Amino acid sequence: MDFLKTVFDVFTKNVDNTSPSGKIDKNDLAKITKNALIVGAAAALSAVLANVGPQSFGTYQPLIILGLSAALDFLNKMVKSNQPKE
Repeated sequence: MDFLKTVFDVFTKNVDNTSPSGKIDKNDLAKITKNALIVGAAAALSAVLANVGPQSFGTYQPLIILGLSAALDFLNKMVKSNQPKE
C-alpha cells in the first residue's frame, strides 16, 4: 500500500528524485507508473474514439495518442502543486 500512496503523491505533489545513478527506487517506479497510466489512458481514449468513427483517424492514430498523452500530462501538471517542499 505504501507504493500506491507514492503513486498518488506523484500525481498530486512534487516528488523529488532520490535515487543515485544506476539505481531505481520507489519514487522512480511511481513516476514510471504515472507515465504508463497516462499513456494507457490516452490509448484507451484513442481506441474509444476510433471505434466511434473508425475512419476518423486512420494512420494518424499514433499521433493522436501522443497528443492525448501530452494533454493529460499537462492537465496533471496544472492540477498538482509543484512548489518545493519546505
